[in-house]
Amino acid sequence: MATSSAPPILSRVPDHIFALQGLNHLAREIILSRENRRLLITLKSGEPALAVGMHTWDPQKKTLATVGKKNCNITISGWRSNISRLHCTFSFHPESGEILFQDVSAANSTSVTSQDIREFPIDPHRERRQVVLHPEFNNIIGIGGEHSDLFVFILVWNDKVDPKEVKDQLSRSSDVAKVGHSTILEPAEIEEVRFRFRVRQNYLRSKFPLRVFQTSKIPLGKGGYGVVFPAIDVDLGHRLAVKRIRERGPNNDNTLEHVMENFHREVHVAASLNHVSVSRYSRQQVNRES
Repeated sequence: MATSSAPPILSRVPDHIFALQGLNHLAREIILSRENRRLLITLKSGEPALAVGMHTWDPQKKTLATVGKKNCNITISGWRSNISRLHCTFSFHPESGEILFQDVSAANSTSVTSQDIREFPIDPHRERRQVVLHPEFNNIIGIGGEHSDLFVFILVWNDKVDPKEVKDQLSRSSDVAKVGHSTILEPAEIEEVRFRFRVRQNYLRSKFPLRVFQTSKIPLGKGGYGVVFPAIDVDLGHRLAVKRIRERGPNNDNTLEHVMENFHREVHVAASLNHVSVSRYSRQQVNRES
């Protein structure tokens, strides 16, 4: 499974978001198969790959691409063992614009790992077995087999695509639901309120620890008791503002108990607020670092 450490770049079709390059011979066979020929492109490295982007987006199912044995964007045919009819999906987070990869296989035989970057595997115990795919983490997916490595692909991100432009295009297409020959426009404002309510409730009720990836070393803000950084929830795809609390106060003379008491007071006030200019409180989590 040896590959170059420098990520290859797409040679054409600039509207694609990313491509799947095979890392083993079975994955390369799938890429070159007749069923997937319409998605085939060539990387600058000369390697064949399958391109995923607006051309594979399904606004009805809200999937960026689907993978499976039948009626999918990427077809894995001829393999009965551990490959489901719909095995896994790539989707688009409507608020943050992050790409989500979800395992929907019957045998839970899909994995996410990394090469040369940080890794956040799929948590098999969650109700939705999904995780964010990002240029800075999670760039290898495995599909099928006892160890979820029958077909192994690496993601090749297209750096010519503006993520904000892609998000806007996908969001606009999601606002239009086609029924027969008619077109129905969904009220965006109502849907946004419903979506934010679901996000808040999911966080407050979640029994799983929050896994986040800090997206920038530049803080959003800082004060006497902590620093706030931008981050991504790698399991759900939400953009977060994570506040790291210092164990000592601004004058280094307060105990941890006193710092946490002030923090809980701040959390109580933040949780009671509901304003577009105020960050919505989601949850707190103790993760002490040295």
